[in-house]
Amino acid sequence: MNNHHTAIIIGGGSAGCATAIQLKRSNIDFLLFEKDEIGGLARNANLIENYLGFPQGITGKRYIALLKKHLEHLEIVPEKNEIIQIQEETHGKTIALGQAMGNTEEMKKQDKGKIIKNVHHIGDEIWNV
Repeated sequence: MNNHHTAIIIGGGSAGCATAIQLKRSNIDFLLFEKDEIGGLARNANLIENYLGFPQGITGKRYIALLKKHLEHLEIVPEKNEIIQIQEETHGKTIALGQAMGNTEEMKKQDKGKIIKNVHHIGDEIWNV
């Protein structure tokens, strides 16, 4: 996996997938992270009534199937991982970002906190693009 990308997209909901599709069409290197399944909140929708192109509405299940098909067509493969934000306690400022090395349920079983990799502290070279 390439460790340097022009863009990082966190979340595979409608907005994250639309961003990935546009970046792919523009030939811009990116990485799409999704911790669960593609679709975001649409996974919970019985009927989406305000989405362009579907005047009668579309079920969340059908919308997600079309979204996945679109990503597959463009060969966009989301990285299944959770992004961790580390905050300084007193002021709540973000001081680092990283990828979880296991999901929350796995960490609970081990009776440990989240184990992370690729931590980038605010101000290190990754932010100087």
